[in-house]
Amino acid sequence: MVNDRKRKSVLPGRNPNSPFSMPSSPFFPSPNAALILVLFAFSGMQAVSLLWRLLFPFARDSVSGRYAEILTQQCLLLALPAVLYLRRTRPRVIALRMRALPMGACVCLLLAAAASMLAANALTVFWALLLDVLGLPLVSSSVPAPGNAGELWLSLLVIGITPALCEELLFRGLVLPSLERMGTRPALLLSGLLFALMHGQITALPAHLLLGFTLGYLLIGYGSLWAPMLFHAAFNGITMLFAYALRGFALEQSANGLPALPAAELIAGAAPVLLAAGLAAAALIWLPLRQAARWKNPPPRFEAPRERLPAGAKALVVVLIVYFLFMYGANMYMTAYWAGVSIDTLSSLNVF
Repeated sequence: MVNDRKRKSVLPGRNPNSPFSMPSSPFFPSPNAALILVLFAFSGMQAVSLLWRLLFPFARDSVSGRYAEILTQQCLLLALPAVLYLRRTRPRVIALRMRALPMGACVCLLLAAAASMLAANALTVFWALLLDVLGLPLVSSSVPAPGNAGELWLSLLVIGITPALCEELLFRGLVLPSLERMGTRPALLLSGLLFALMHGQITALPAHLLLGFTLGYLLIGYGSLWAPMLFHAAFNGITMLFAYALRGFALEQSANGLPALPAAELIAGAAPVLLAAGLAAAALIWLPLRQAARWKNPPPRFEAPRERLPAGAKALVVVLIVYFLFMYGANMYMTAYWAGVSIDTLSSLNVF
């Protein structure tokens, strides 16, 4: 039974548990509009990065300057266009699936994010070793690790909370719902793929793919955008805490003249972490959703008929993937040109 407060947020004559993701539905954006916003965001981020180098040539050498650049990109190129577009969508509460989360689910999401971070870092080690075996350069993260307490708090705001709000608003608030006319699974896969590719970091590509699919699964499972936002913020925030601690350990190790860990020891240490953390994260994500199915007011199941994307949306998907792959290749080429990152630095790799 849907309570009266929920009914008031739905247009007359519509059932809140019916599939809203129809091509003519006023609740969600069109695929063309959502994909154009992704293309605008990614190309705009490249332009802002170039402009930032020209206007503030010394800013990229400082952690706070790099954080200011990321904050500008996230707010102006991801969040602002999405918010302006959503002003045309009625009712926005249903379109964004802003359902409240129970406290138990929030705790499980925080614990799942911590386990997922450990699994993602272990997976990144394996992937980086494979890239090195194939002779491909390792592109390190462009997000600097905090070096002191002040930078740590700033990173938790800029890298932890801001992307969780801005990126989720674009990808899980607009892109995934706009693609659901193809069905839930294709929408999850395609939106997760675009989310991972937009990060432009081949060293963390598998981890970003799993993160993108997980965030979409949480949106569908909980029927609330707050679930992927909370998970994303916790994942990024714990990653920055881990990077801060690891940086201090690496500096201490270097000061003592200790060599970096060889590949064999990295594999031996990462394998059990990947297995245990992956199983823990899967359990913490899946079990609360089993409980969610027994709520008196279950989240809407947006199972739309399998329909084809418009020709314009298909063209935009191709353009986005080609653009992303081109940027990946350019980043790898520049890394190889500037001597790149050696296999000896794998112990300091992190996922951002």
